[in-house]
Amino acid sequence: MNAARFTIGIGNRYDSLYLRNGTVKVEGFDVAYPSPPERAESRPQPGGEGYVAPSSIFTAVATQSVYDVGELALSTYFQAVDYGKEITAIPVFPSRFFPHCQIAVHVDSAIEEPKDLVGKRFGVGFFSKNYAVWLRGVLREQYHVPVEKIIWVEDEPEHFLEYRPPDRFLVEKAPAGETLSSLLKTGKIDALAAPRAPERNRSPKVRALFENPYPAIREYYKGHPFFPINTVLTVPKSTLKKSPDFSQSVFAAFKQAFELYRDEVRSEKREDEHSGLSLKRLEAESGVALLGYGLRENRENLRAMIQYCYEQGVIRRRYEPEELFLLAET
Repeated sequence: MNAARFTIGIGNRYDSLYLRNGTVKVEGFDVAYPSPPERAESRPQPGGEGYVAPSSIFTAVATQSVYDVGELALSTYFQAVDYGKEITAIPVFPSRFFPHCQIAVHVDSAIEEPKDLVGKRFGVGFFSKNYAVWLRGVLREQYHVPVEKIIWVEDEPEHFLEYRPPDRFLVEKAPAGETLSSLLKTGKIDALAAPRAPERNRSPKVRALFENPYPAIREYYKGHPFFPINTVLTVPKSTLKKSPDFSQSVFAAFKQAFELYRDEVRSEKREDEHSGLSLKRLEAESGVALLGYGLRENRENLRAMIQYCYEQGVIRRRYEPEELFLLAET
């Protein structure tokens, strides 16, 4: 075993849980899993630890070498590369989602379908946030919505404080002391996109834009046959100097964990909820299944997100997926 201790900063959810609870090992390495700070979405999980999404560590993972491997939102990873950070990635994607199921609207907003978002005030955390980039891509491609005519309202700072959205987009800051959820409930914004936004905003004044998102997802999937990536495992280049073999062992461990996760969901040993969607219902009604890990299987997914990031001014050039990942032959 390698004598050095390695750290992996990941959420404790989905297949990552099996690494965190010791069911799956990173062979040949002594690994510690620091816990991300708990958020409001924490909930019990089989195996001891509660569900915690890793978003609280994203800024540190993107801007500092705080872990030997760290989970990061996909668009933020692309930005880190674009800003010249000493970072690369393994083609492991622990979390996926469809933005259709994460949109909540105020009941008095007169928003009945995506085209009604034009001219409305839409809360997204911050402009380059991963779910916001995917959302704008879907709105433009699937629904032909001119996303430059939506007012994007932010209540968080960008991970890279020097980043500014292109001038062609309408971007506002939320008033000091207000959250997007509070603004939506009072009708000061018209819509909100966030993880589980319809569930979080349990108010008679708030509803989901897509009460049943599965048909809309099926339509998007016809032209984009993938389950959009939310997070990716990133590797500071200092880790490669520490051990050139660690990344390969992490990749192998996550492939094992993924198979275990998928099998236990299918056998009903694990709940099939993934980012607000039922995996079984998603496959039955929309034809979408979780994809495994590796670059080949996820290339078109990555190319779509690279294109969305480039079109929206989140990154400054179109990268090829092979430029952005270790283990490009997988």
